[in-house]
Amino acid sequence: MPPNMPPTVGSQHHAKRFLMPFIIAVFLFISAAVFGLWAFMQMQDYKNNVDQKIAVASEAVKKKTGAEKDKQFAEEEKNPLKHFKGPDTYGSVDVQYSKKWSGYVDLSNSSIPLNAYFHPDYVPGIQSGTAFALRIQVVNQSYDREIKGLEAKVNNGKVKVTPFRAAKVPNVLGSRVVGEINVGQKNTRIYLPLRDKTLEIEAQADQYVSDLDNIILPSLTFSP
Repeated sequence: MPPNMPPTVGSQHHAKRFLMPFIIAVFLFISAAVFGLWAFMQMQDYKNNVDQKIAVASEAVKKKTGAEKDKQFAEEEKNPLKHFKGPDTYGSVDVQYSKKWSGYVDLSNSSIPLNAYFHPDYVPGIQSGTAFALRIQVVNQSYDREIKGLEAKVNNGKVKVTPFRAAKVPNVLGSRVVGEINVGQKNTRIYLPLRDKTLEIEAQADQYVSDLDNIILPSLTFSP
């Protein structure tokens, strides 16, 4: 080809055909190099910190296992359970509760002929304002009147009422009431009709509701 003559169309097309694969190859090479560098840095980090990472993981496993064992031990400590049975005159109320709790039973009040208190270790004075772990009452008033007496608290949102049946006395329909039944307390109280009276069983603070739901209520029997 004579000097200073422009390249032919064919030669330009030929150059373009090889340029694109070259660009792709360079891009792939750079990507592979970046990925390789990242993988190498990750490997170095793992190599340099593997002991620390293993120690942290082991400590997390220990804490989780320890917490599970503590929970299991706390549950096992409640066994064998104590047993309470009220007088036949007032429905032969029968429940089980934690062996770590103490009880006090008052049968001298005509308006509450059965009035029993239960609490961890010992029972504080009943006028002390203590939120008791468990209180069992037979109230000398009909179920309908007791529930009607909650209307104001229901209307102002202080308590919520839902239906309840005891697992061992399923033919008796009562109510589960949660909220501020007693001023300054978060009560969970069960109301059940008992002839012309009302059986009431409650936990007076949230930390005792688990015992109420998992031990006390499942074991409850009485003569309607």
